[in-house]
Amino acid sequence: MSARVTTTTTRKAPGKWRRARRPEQRKQRREEILEAAYRLFRDTDLESVSLNAIAREAELSKSSIYLYYSTREEIFMEIFLDAFSRWIDDTVAALGTLRVGAAPVAIAEAWIGATWGNERMRSLAPLLNTVIEHHVSEESLAGNMRVKIAECRKLSRALEGLVPGLSETQVFDLMLYVLNLFGQFVAYEQNDSLFKVLDRPEFAIRAWDCREMVVRGLTLILEGLSKERGERCE
Repeated sequence: MSARVTTTTTRKAPGKWRRARRPEQRKQRREEILEAAYRLFRDTDLESVSLNAIAREAELSKSSIYLYYSTREEIFMEIFLDAFSRWIDDTVAALGTLRVGAAPVAIAEAWIGATWGNERMRSLAPLLNTVIEHHVSEESLAGNMRVKIAECRKLSRALEGLVPGLSETQVFDLMLYVLNLFGQFVAYEQNDSLFKVLDRPEFAIRAWDCREMVVRGLTLILEGLSKERGERCE
């Protein structure tokens, strides 16, 4: 008589490979995808970040990713806009510590201080323009602009008492100036070859401190705006 073979079916534990059905599960799944993608954007080069790579990092199937996002650019923009909003909140909080009439250099230091130590923005800002050049939909770009305009209003209110008379358009321009220059200089900081070049005696005419260069640039702009406002009031 042959021995009876008992077949045991192993049930897969709830979690990664089960479809999220309830709203809170879908929200959690979306956050898992975004966090996995952020780690890749932070730790690898942009070209290595694909939907397949994001699926592996999130321990999901690629088809599961497609239930939420259709491209890596769409994922990037959602991560970036969340980081952007948090950056503006940090900047507003930093500006809120200053007194009315603070010197332009103090405003610039507070603003860039809230920017330079922001890990997510340091990881994402240098990639922004490259991502936008790829397959970003018109609607995604429109959403990007809506968020920036809304955040600009918060920044305008924070700057109101510090730099009276600034228009919302001027604040928007300042915001984009800081964002783009920050992204560019962070990319410089990550380029070892560039710093080897800057260490050469022929380029030793100045200290190449990226953070301080952005502070000086923003200070000069704020001083110019203050002077312009003073001349209009005379």
